[in-house]
Amino acid sequence: MEVTDTGVPLTSLAKIVYVKLDKCVAQVKAGMIPEGMEQLCNLLIFIADVNSENVKEIAKSNPNYSAIQLELANMVRDREEMLMKYHID
Repeated sequence: MEVTDTGVPLTSLAKIVYVKLDKCVAQVKAGMIPEGMEQLCNLLIFIADVNSENVKEIAKSNPNYSAIQLELANMVRDREEMLMKYHID
C-alpha cells in the first residue's frame, strides 16, 4: 500500500504478473495457445527471443509485428547503442 506525503493511504491499481517466457515459447511451439491469447503469446515470443524462427514466422504473417521485429532485431544487434540510449551501465 502506498502512502502520500500527507499520510493518505492509496491502494495500488497495478498488478504484477510473472511469466515464464521459456514455458510460453514451449507452449507456442507445441501449438498449445489458449483461445483468445494469440496476440499476448505473440508478444511474449517477441520478448523471449526476437531472432527466433517463431518470431520471423509471426512477423511474416502479421504486418503489425514485422516493424516491431525489425526494430527489436536492430536494437539487439547494436547492444552498445541501446545501452547508451537508455543509460544502462
